[in-house]
Amino acid sequence: MKLCISFKNMKFVIATAFLALLCNVCIHLLQALKISHRNAFFIRNRSLQTLPISDVSTSTTLSYETYSPESGVRSQAKLYRWEIGTVECTHRDVANVSSDKGSLLPLKYARITWPPSSYAMCGEGDLLTPRSLEEVGKSWMVFVVKSAPHHYVFRNTVRSTWGSVASFKGKLFSVVFLIGLPNASNHSELWQKALQEENAVFGDILQCPVSDTYKNLPNKVIHSLLWIIQHTNTETFYTFTDNDCMMKISNIHAFFDQLLPSEANENIFCGFNFNSKGTPVRQKKNKWFVDEDQYSHQRYPTFCHGGMYTMKGTLVRSILCASEITNITHFPLEDVLITGILREKLGNSTVNVKPVLTPSGRKYEVMYYPWDGAQPHVVWKMNRKWKIWNHTLHQFKGEYSLKTRRYGELFHGAAVHKLLLFWGSHAV
Repeated sequence: MKLCISFKNMKFVIATAFLALLCNVCIHLLQALKISHRNAFFIRNRSLQTLPISDVSTSTTLSYETYSPESGVRSQAKLYRWEIGTVECTHRDVANVSSDKGSLLPLKYARITWPPSSYAMCGEGDLLTPRSLEEVGKSWMVFVVKSAPHHYVFRNTVRSTWGSVASFKGKLFSVVFLIGLPNASNHSELWQKALQEENAVFGDILQCPVSDTYKNLPNKVIHSLLWIIQHTNTETFYTFTDNDCMMKISNIHAFFDQLLPSEANENIFCGFNFNSKGTPVRQKKNKWFVDEDQYSHQRYPTFCHGGMYTMKGTLVRSILCASEITNITHFPLEDVLITGILREKLGNSTVNVKPVLTPSGRKYEVMYYPWDGAQPHVVWKMNRKWKIWNHTLHQFKGEYSLKTRRYGELFHGAAVHKLLLFWGSHAV
């Protein structure tokens, strides 16, 4: 009888303990959910086929009140914080935009897209990456040259002209060719193999997981910004240009070396064309056509034309972060998006974009664009301009150096010849 009672008591104690433990677990779960909801905490981890994606993690928002002593007006604002891989982002949304009225940007771009988006990483997995990351990381200026898979002749022209300058007056220069995925209908694998062979010779190609078309150019450049921040120095200058443009290294050094640190860190500099009155082209057959769904306003923010624009790593990071909380889908113009729309979203209006000018206020000759559609003519004009500029460069004897591993001809002549034949037979 005693054993029976004892056994019943023991079952009661065990059941009570189990219920208490279950209640305790439920309470902790409810608290965790409450904290998560209050802090708007998001963790995202997507995948794009088999390509690695930068994780968007520890995303939080914080509401706070702002006060203007001049107007005596109090308003609500939000502080957004998130991380993409090793990149920490912060964005203060003080505008609280709810309509297009009074905004310099269409509502589509002015408001915050939350939680942040994420990008597949350039140069990882089977994608091509520059061979000498250490050289790129130590550079005073990195030229990010927008190219396409079949533009081999242009890339080689850059390598044999202005891209051959390794240093000038103690400052190091690097060139990285930015390329997407080949999209040739029946030749993608052949094109990719040719790019791999080219990078094995020169080691200066960065490939992003984006189909390489003109309309995908904004996406390709945005993807490259994450690679730039994660692999190079934020104190470095980054000049974005095209593979049919020429850079005048001596003048580039003269202009950017004299900038004050605050001016260098806070501005995008237009080396090609500075446009403060750009308007969307509404003719459908035009290369730069943008419809009203893509951009509803009748004027763009001030922007740099894509032939050359320069900024420091600190601003590259800010542009990257702004892109991750902006609906940039299907906008086709890379220069307007990066140096206009995303720059505008950072604040300061046109204060943070400037033309490259001489002390007297004239346009400074820091680059050259051939203005010719035929490839042979463009290459001829580029080489002719280099002969003139190279003669000027010789005036700085002992103050500049050329890359010692010059274009691969000495040790990879057969491979270079093979690539010329291949791309010659696959011209687009």
